[in-house]
Amino acid sequence: MYILLMISFVLHSVTLLVIWRLRQQLYSVNALEKKQREIIEEMDSTMATYLAEVDAQNDAFLLKVQQRMKRIEAEQPGVSITKPPSDEEGKEKLDIAYQKIDLKSEPQESFAELLQQEMTEEVERSENELTKEEASKLSRNEVQEIALSLQKKGLTIEEIAKNLYRGKTEIELLLRFQQ
Repeated sequence: MYILLMISFVLHSVTLLVIWRLRQQLYSVNALEKKQREIIEEMDSTMATYLAEVDAQNDAFLLKVQQRMKRIEAEQPGVSITKPPSDEEGKEKLDIAYQKIDLKSEPQESFAELLQQEMTEEVERSENELTKEEASKLSRNEVQEIALSLQKKGLTIEEIAKNLYRGKTEIELLLRFQQ
């Protein structure tokens, strides 16, 4: 009788140990799933930001191309790059205009340099002419870009917060998340 009681006690102990171990594994799987969801959300946010930047660069590039096309059309009256020519003489003029556009040789600066120059001009303009009303209308990305550029110029967090009419903690968090 005592032997059966001992065997029952051992079996119950083993069963409780197995249940406890399975429960630990379940918690670790749940923690892993939660971590994966956080990583996916972070990756999704990063991709959305990247796509927004690519879209902005694309818009800037298209604007530059349109400006060049208008400039060439102004330099060569009677030539329309955007509309197909109707006669042979117009086609010849269009070919000459396209040769002037030659994207490999023009511009002398790379697109990245032009974009960087534009962004620098925008930041300088926005930081020099920023009023409280304009600062309140800035998007989070614009505030972040301006804050980063000001930090690169050597301004302290307090100075950046003052220029952008934001709180010191907000600017500090923006800069910390960007790094």
